[in-house]
Amino acid sequence: MILFSRYTFQDKKNISLVGTLFQFLWQFSSITARVLALALFASVFPKYIGGLNSYAVYVILKIYIYSVCS
Repeated sequence: MILFSRYTFQDKKNISLVGTLFQFLWQFSSITARVLALALFASVFPKYIGGLNSYAVYVILKIYIYSVCS
């Protein structure tokens, strides 16, 4: 297996500080949007969130995890 690392491409420049900041903000906003979507769902449908035996929470989280990881 061939592994490529940053040091393999010596003709490429490293990412700038502005680029690093942009990447951080992009990833942070993506995670924030996902957390807010789950929180909004929990506030709109509280009966599906209550209790430890709530099967709907399990199903929703499984669908979410499979959709994000695929």
